[in-house]
Order: sequence, then C-alpha cells, then structure tokens
Amino acid sequence: MLQTVVGTRLTRWACGGLLLVGSLGCGPVVGSEDTGGAAEGGGTEPQATTGTESSASDSSTSGGLAPCIEALEFGAAGAISPQVVGDQLFWATNDGRVQVRPVPEGVPEDVLVTGTSVVTFNVVGAGLLYASEGEVRILSFMGDPAIPVAAEQNNPLSPVQLGDRVYWLNAGSGILAGRLMLRDLDGPREEVADGLGFPRSLVTDGSDVFALVSDYINDAGELSGVVLRYDDAEGGLEVLATTSSPQSLRFHAGRLYWLEQQGPGLSGPLSVRSIDTDGGTALTHATLEAFGISLAVDDADAYFTTLDAGVSRVYRVGLVTGDTEVVLEDDNAPIFGVALAPDAAYITSIRAAEEAQPSDVVLTRICRE
Repeated sequence: MLQTVVGTRLTRWACGGLLLVGSLGCGPVVGSEDTGGAAEGGGTEPQATTGTESSASDSSTSGGLAPCIEALEFGAAGAISPQVVGDQLFWATNDGRVQVRPVPEGVPEDVLVTGTSVVTFNVVGAGLLYASEGEVRILSFMGDPAIPVAAEQNNPLSPVQLGDRVYWLNAGSGILAGRLMLRDLDGPREEVADGLGFPRSLVTDGSDVFALVSDYINDAGELSGVVLRYDDAEGGLEVLATTSSPQSLRFHAGRLYWLEQQGPGLSGPLSVRSIDTDGGTALTHATLEAFGISLAVDDADAYFTTLDAGVSRVYRVGLVTGDTEVVLEDDNAPIFGVALAPDAAYITSIRAAEEAQPSDVVLTRICRE
C-alpha cells in the first residue's frame, strides 16, 4: 500500500506494519536518494525563532528519503527509553529487562532482569542507574549485585549521577506531589525540592541538575510548566524557562532541549524548544500539529517522536537550517522512542500488551548519511 505524507512516498513495511520513508521492504535500501541528511554542526549556534508564540508555518516541513532503514529487533515485549553510549545501544523492555547491543551490528544481551517494569535508567560509568517499583539502584557491569540507593520511594523516575551524588524525581501521588531527591552515596537521602506537579525528566550537565515539570507555582503564585535548575554546589532552585505541557528534557552542548505542547491541556501545536543552561531567551526550533512523545539531540539535528490521529511519526529538524522532515511513520500507533549515534537514529517501539505480537518491530535503525 502506497501513501503520500508531506510530499514523500511511503511504503507499508511487510514486517510489523511500519510505514518507512524511502524503503520498499525489510532491511537496508541501497542507493536511495538522500535529500534530507544530517546538517553539519561544526560548533554553529542553533538558529531558531525566539519567544513562545509560534505556529506551524514557522517551520518548513518537507519529505526526504532516508539512505537506509533497517529492522533490528522484533518481539512482543517492545522497547522503550533508548540510549546510545559510545558504541553501545541500551533500551528497556515492557517485561522488566534492560538490554544492550553493539552498534551498528551485534547481538542483544540482557544487562538487567527485574521481573517488574523498569521505569527509567541511565548508564553511568561502568554501571546502570535505574528506578523501578519504588526503588533506585545502581548495577555494576562487572557482575556485582545491584546496590540500593533508595527504597520506599513514591514513583521514582529519571535518576542521574553527579559525582558522588545521585539525584532522582519522585512523581508522587496527587496535586503538586512531586519531589526532587538527593543522596550522597555515603550519606542519607534528602528532599531538596517539593511542590513539583507531574515531573517529567531530570538531566545533568556535570555541574548542576535540571528538571522538567508540568505544573509548578512560581514566586508570583502563577502555575505553569517549568524548566528548573538546582545548584549542586550551593543548593537552591531556579526557574530557567516557563513552558506548557512539556515532555522529554535533553542536555546537549550547553543547552537544554524539550518538547512543548502549546495547549490548552495536551492539545495545540507542538514545538521543539531550547534554552542555555545559564538561562536567557528560549528558542523555538520547530512547530507542527501533533502530540509529542520523545526527543533526542546532537550538534546537527533534533529527532522527535509524535502521535497524531492514530499515526506515530519520527521527525528530524536541522538545528542550523530549521528544515523539518518525516523520517518514519506507523499508522498502527506504537509509542516511539529515539536515540542518536553519529551515523544513525535508533527508534524503539512499544504497543499496549493486548495488541503486541512477536512479529512487532521494536528497534529500527535509520541511516543519517
């Protein structure tokens, strides 16, 4: 079945129902025209419109053939939260595992098997920092048992390590029930910030930690989504930017990037936004009509995933050029995650348990060159 989306010819992928830009079947496509490759970063500052008011016309959305698209993994357990660390790709599954495989080629192996659902994880040094079922733990890749960081936590997520400290978010239960938590690895845990409504993500730049929160009451008594900075050395919380229904905070090269739904609620245009870790004016890199899910960023591009009217898509926006294109589409509406390597984007897919099949494509590689 052929379809046309934003000027690009798409073919239904025979294995898993994916609609793939520039592919006529499973596996890589040799000799496809590359009209939308990654722009060279070269240290160039991102170019974007400023301010919070944007419309879909602010970004040029066009079609382009990916040089290759390849199915890497299949299964009913799905895949979520992909991370590329060096030449290794990590992801979690719906049945409580974290897996790893070399990129671009290799065989997946289990890093962690919990038997429960893994909420979020980060690769830190020679180990895995993860939050699952009310606990935060560190697992060494050297084969030692997992070390508990904190137990009896209220929906912990997004743990990060900064020196000898581990930070994480507790989503909590109820209105403004979220917390930012801290533990020195040789000391007790602390609550360093409260009143966080629906915290989404936590990242570090190696000096401070940054939280993306959906609901927060500022000093003026106003409720909004925010990007927060917590000073690791001195303590104290600072609002860097206000936002609306945000998702998926990422740090890259001195800037924080996130997806913003311009509401009300979860409706309205979706934007890719960023701000310097020291604050300043937020930039808007792309705006279109969809619901945002996940984001990944490097020097050249931001890749982000969306869901719109039962169709899942992966977009690429050039941070220098501002050009936006669809690189992958699935009309069976899985939830997509994305991670970037220099030569490829890796897309994870997960479906509801009652819909999942062993033949589902759960990991896809899209060439960037």
